[in-house]
Amino acid sequence: MAEGYEVFKVVLKRGDLLLSCFAPSDLQVSYNVGKKSLPKVGKLFCFDNINSAKDFIKDMGYFNSEKTFILRCETNSFEFLTHIESIPDGACDNNAEDSYRNFWKDPQIWEESHCGTEIPNGTVFCDYVIPLEVVE
Repeated sequence: MAEGYEVFKVVLKRGDLLLSCFAPSDLQVSYNVGKKSLPKVGKLFCFDNINSAKDFIKDMGYFNSEKTFILRCETNSFEFLTHIESIPDGACDNNAEDSYRNFWKDPQIWEESHCGTEIPNGTVFCDYVIPLEVVE
């Protein structure tokens, strides 16, 4: 791979679009095979292995699995946020968009004052991804 690292991104299919799962509509990213995808704020939530991505889909029982896909992607780097335990899920904040924006300003401070969901196993954060293929 030209970029150096393989990661996996779980996306939802809406019509012909592959979109972010949990991001509020104003912050959703559209993914296209072969084209660089950048977050609108912060970083992209991805997985360092396909099994973690599959487990995430199983844990998201309220999503229709027929509309949920896994993209195999490449990126130049990724990081684990080991100093936090939860991430925004959009369900428990009145303003989900502000919650996501504030999370990326300082994840640790955000976590102390907001509800969220536990970070799924294998979660990594990327500055961008280039989807290579839909694997599942």
